[in-house]
Amino acid sequence: MKIAPILSLALLAAACGSSSTAPATPAGGAPGAEPAAAASPAAAVTAEEVLDRYVEVTGGADAHHAITAVRVTGTFSIPKAGLTGKAVIIQAAPRETIMRIEFPGMGSHEAGVTGDLAWEKSAMTGARIIEGEERDRALLDATLNADIDWRKHYRAELAGSEEQDGRTLHKVVLTPLAGGAPRTRFFDAETGLLVRSEEVQKTQMGEVQTTSVYSDYREVGAAPAVIKVSHRQEVTAMGNQQVITTDSVEINPTLPADTFAVPAEIEKLKAAK
Repeated sequence: MKIAPILSLALLAAACGSSSTAPATPAGGAPGAEPAAAASPAAAVTAEEVLDRYVEVTGGADAHHAITAVRVTGTFSIPKAGLTGKAVIIQAAPRETIMRIEFPGMGSHEAGVTGDLAWEKSAMTGARIIEGEERDRALLDATLNADIDWRKHYRAELAGSEEQDGRTLHKVVLTPLAGGAPRTRFFDAETGLLVRSEEVQKTQMGEVQTTSVYSDYREVGAAPAVIKVSHRQEVTAMGNQQVITTDSVEINPTLPADTFAVPAEIEKLKAAK
């Protein structure tokens, strides 16, 4: 399972004082970064083998399927804007998510998925219901274990390999079966772990290239649900960076009944449609 927040590019743009859409970044790296090495011919593996190995090295399918809910706490920072906030991300089966970030002196940002409804509410950007392809992406990201049960959600294709920092990375293109932009993921050939992900997101600001880098993998949970997850994620978009650092991961916590309740502001927007 890849624990990831519902990324708010609108929040990043507002915090950094920019509402314009940056051109898509060339595949292989963040804006301003050195171009990635050209892809080499596909290694003697298949996309299925790469993805199935990722499932195994992060705990195995049985361990992941023993998980019905996850609560992650940590910090969310936007270095360029000098902002750091406390973050809580909660996911539950089959497809519910809530993310809350509290910025001292600046209010909070919330985003969530409940059923087929995706939304966000921010002191900086206001409240909105997420629609279109942006909604489809949010629903897929909110699906617990979508990356473990990848055959149910994606079509996978091996697109070769490349070298990065002396390591070989297998490049897998995942196309959502429900439609939407493909996601390119890079897995370490030695460890089997996901180290980078790239995609072009359709947002309210237009198409935006994003690059996510995953590191600091650690085991969490208790038998039978022991899994390995990344504790640091760096997301680059529009020339800016978001850093999510995990302090704790609770597996199968007891959640209040109103954990995924839709805020009143969002309910008003629903009623007005």
